[in-house]
Amino acid sequence: PVSNMNGTINFDGTTLETTQLVARLGNSTIYGKGSLVGLKNPSLSLIFSSPTLDLADFGLSAPQKEVKASKVQGNIILKDKNLQIKALSGQIGNTFATIKGTVQDIDNPKIDITVSAPHLEPEDLFLLAELEKHGNKEVPPINITMKATIHADTGRAKEIDFEKLTTTLLLEHGI
Repeated sequence: PVSNMNGTINFDGTTLETTQLVARLGNSTIYGKGSLVGLKNPSLSLIFSSPTLDLADFGLSAPQKEVKASKVQGNIILKDKNLQIKALSGQIGNTFATIKGTVQDIDNPKIDITVSAPHLEPEDLFLLAELEKHGNKEVPPINITMKATIHADTGRAKEIDFEKLTTTLLLEHGI
């Protein structure tokens, strides 16, 4: 449930704009402002931040571990079922990353992102791959196509340290 919301929402015909808002979603405090233009085919623009996001507050959980993101900041635009990620950054475990890119067709996502990290530990990101929507086991899986270009200055995979990693990951049909 959303609680402790504070700020101003202005309506003007089919346009909605907010001042800086603060709200609690479960255990997460979120700060942000945005605009929504149009009702039939809305265009949504959001700038947000949170010191800590508990992903369970968004209906997501990992089988083995509680997953939280810290130092979250984002700037996104959703229009015509396409998401433009101008900037999305945060830390999970020891990995801090910034993501930029696009998600075409939210209903059948085709993701093309660039991930930049001063330090990357793949095990931290594998937690995100394990996330499941709890309480919704009967929802059919979404066919996601993804291309992720990854740059990391330093990192550690299991017991192996690395530097200046650049790689591209592709995901199609669950492979």
